[in-house]
Amino acid sequence: MKHPVYGLEKPYLQNIGEELSSYADEIFLDGFSNLVAIKQGKKKTVVSFSASENAFLINQILPDGKAGFSPLFEIPESLSNERVLSPNAQQGRLDAKAKTVTFATKDELKPGDVIYINPTCEAFADFYITNQIPYFLAQMFTAYFKQGTAPISVAFLREKQKGSHALGIHYPADEAYFVTCVENLPHEFCFVKKEGDFVSTFDIPTLPTAVCKDSVSTANSYYLSGGCDKVATLALRMKKLPNGNFQIKKEAVKQLFAFLESLK
Repeated sequence: MKHPVYGLEKPYLQNIGEELSSYADEIFLDGFSNLVAIKQGKKKTVVSFSASENAFLINQILPDGKAGFSPLFEIPESLSNERVLSPNAQQGRLDAKAKTVTFATKDELKPGDVIYINPTCEAFADFYITNQIPYFLAQMFTAYFKQGTAPISVAFLREKQKGSHALGIHYPADEAYFVTCVENLPHEFCFVKKEGDFVSTFDIPTLPTAVCKDSVSTANSYYLSGGCDKVATLALRMKKLPNGNFQIKKEAVKQLFAFLESLK
């Protein structure tokens, strides 16, 4: 399994772990199967983000050969005709309104199989374009861990709040940063001092600051589980495109990685 599927991310994260093994001083899956890659330093600094994704469970095969599914939440029309992958990586087409999937061969799927949207992350001019933010972040941080020199631990969270809570219990740190992508930010990259009811105990004078009415990261979960007192959200500004994809400026990612390098 190449890509993350909600509840079945472990094989995907194990593949990333194998890819990063020669770049890390230590690498492991914690008790919740979050992947943690470590570059040792005097201070234990954790940088985390959600690497999980939702998929669709096939529950019936219709007479015309299409596969039907019942999503937990209503899926947006923008996903219609989105490319999806079967368990053996065959591409099909999703019909969001009819809640069906079509593959070239009628015997491609059976009830109980999992399909997932084929994740993309491509660079165009000054932007990255992706159809899945967690996949984009996983791609960016896999590349950064190979090239960056800051002595930090990078955690690929299997699930957002629960993964963060488990990480705080199994891997407490001196300071922790949770990276996310948010619309309507005042800056391309910034420190979110307040999100929802959570106010960070951190002050980061080197970064612009933003306030979000919603809870945008997993910082609160990590703080409450005893991970550490110094917890902060780092946010990249994203723009949702009419076709359902997301756009993030390359400059924002560059600023994020420059900040992480300053943590030496």
